[in-house]
Amino acid sequence: MKQLASGSSLLSGIEVKNIVGSTERPVTTVCDDSRNCIADCLFVAVRGVVTDGHLFIDKAISGGASTIVCETIPEARAPHVTYVEVVDSRRVLGILAQRWFNNPSQDIELIAVTGTNGKTTVSYIAYQLLCKLGKNAGLIGTTGNIYGGKKHPTKYTTPEPLLLAELLADMRDQGVEVCVMEVSSHALALHRTAGLSFSAAGFTNISQDHLDFHSSMEEYFLAKCSLSRALAPEAQFIVHDSIAEQVRRNVTSNVLTYGTEQHEQGAIDVKAKELEVHSTKTTFQLQDESGTYSVSTHLVGSFNIDNLVLACALVNSLGIAMADICENVQYVEAPAGRLQCISEQYKPTVFVDFAHTPDALRRVLTVLREQMHAPSKLYCVFGCGGDRDTTKRPIMGAVAEELADIVVVTSDNPRTEKQRDIEGHILAGMKSPHQAIGIEDRAKAIAFAIQNASEEDVIVIAGKGHEEYQILGTEKVHFSDQEQVRHYFSLLHS
Repeated sequence: MKQLASGSSLLSGIEVKNIVGSTERPVTTVCDDSRNCIADCLFVAVRGVVTDGHLFIDKAISGGASTIVCETIPEARAPHVTYVEVVDSRRVLGILAQRWFNNPSQDIELIAVTGTNGKTTVSYIAYQLLCKLGKNAGLIGTTGNIYGGKKHPTKYTTPEPLLLAELLADMRDQGVEVCVMEVSSHALALHRTAGLSFSAAGFTNISQDHLDFHSSMEEYFLAKCSLSRALAPEAQFIVHDSIAEQVRRNVTSNVLTYGTEQHEQGAIDVKAKELEVHSTKTTFQLQDESGTYSVSTHLVGSFNIDNLVLACALVNSLGIAMADICENVQYVEAPAGRLQCISEQYKPTVFVDFAHTPDALRRVLTVLREQMHAPSKLYCVFGCGGDRDTTKRPIMGAVAEELADIVVVTSDNPRTEKQRDIEGHILAGMKSPHQAIGIEDRAKAIAFAIQNASEEDVIVIAGKGHEEYQILGTEKVHFSDQEQVRHYFSLLHS
C-alpha cells in the first residue's frame, strides 16, 4: 500500500491542475480498467481510441476506487473520493505504473529500439549478444518476452503501461541486469513508456506504415523521435546514417550514426565495410572509434548487416568492448519469421518473412533476387492487413510486381474488411494486375506456390512471419506460415 501524497508520493513531480478531496489517502493498487477496481484503488481515466475512461468513473468508484485521476473532474462527485485533475492522464498512467512497482528501470539498464523495420531483429541480436557476454538479459518485443530462461507470449510489441511495469518488476526480481525493448510508434504516441529511462536507444529507419493511426508521415516520424526524450542524460541515440540529419533537426540528445560504407551519406560513427557475401555467411569489417574488427555472420542481406551493426553499437554503448562483441556475432541467429528458411532439405527453397510494409518487402525481395540466377523464378505470396493503412497496399503491389516473377495475392489478417477489397487495393498498384494470382485462402495460396514452383525457384511468404494466428472478422484462429509449408512438404514427400 502506498500513500497518494505524502512521503514517497505517487503524484510527486506530476503536473496537477486541481485536486478535490483528501491527499492523505491510502492506495491499494493502480488500474485503468474499471472492471479491475478493488477497495481503495487508484483509477486512471484514459481517453482511448475506442472509448473514454471518463465514462467509467462511476463504475470504478462502485468497484472500490477511492482516488480518480482524470483530465476533467466530473460535476457530480462522490464525497468519499479524491479527484486529481491532470493535463494528460495517459502519460500520468505510465508514470504511476512505474512508481507503483517501485521504478524497476532504476535497477535495470534499458535499451530501446524503434523504427519501421528491423526492431525485432536488432533487439533479438542485442539480447543474444548480451547473453553470450555473460549478462543476465531480458527481451521485450513482438515475438515474445524472454527472461529467466523462459519465453512468455505477448499481445503487444510494447506492452500497456501497467503490464510493462509489472513485467520489468518481475525481471528485476529475477536478477535481470539489462533489458532490450522494442518500442513502437504506437507506444510512444500513447505514452506507454512514460516513467522509463533508457541507457541507449536505436532508430533503424522510417518508411510508410501505420498511417491508419498517425495522421501523416511527419507525425509518425516525430513519434519515433520522441523516444530521445526518455534517454538518460549521457545516453546515445544511435540512428541510421540515412536519417541522421533529419533526426538531428528534431532531437537534442547525443546522436551517433551507424550504417554500411557503400550507402554512406556522411561520416558514419559505427559502420560495416568490405562486405563479402557467401552462400552460407557474410563477412565484413566493423569500424568504430576504437578500431576495426572482423565479423562473420550467418545472416544474409544488407539490411541484416545494418541490423547487426546497430545491435553491436547498442551493446557497446553500455561499456562492453567492441572486440568482445564482434567475436560473438558469429553465434547469433535471426528471430523466427525474419527471412527464415523453412524448406530445409526440400526444394523449392521457401522463406517466411514478416515484411508487411513496402520498404520491408522491397528489401526482402531484393536480397533474394540478388542470390538467384536464371532460369530460377521468384514467387511472392503476400497480402495486407484489413482495417489498417490502406495507402500502402498499392505500393506493396507495385513492389511485388517489380521484383517477383510470380505474385500470389492472398489474405493476411483481413479482420472485418472484405478480402476482395484488400486485393483490389493491392492490384491497383500493378501495371499488369491480370498477371497476379489471387487466392483468398492463405493455406491454399502457399500450397499453390510450392506445387507450381520448380526445384530451382525461390518462394517468399511475406507479411505474417512469426505470427501463429490469422484474424478473420473478429475471430483469431490458429495459423502459421511455417506449419503450412512443412505440412505441404510432408504431403509431397510422404
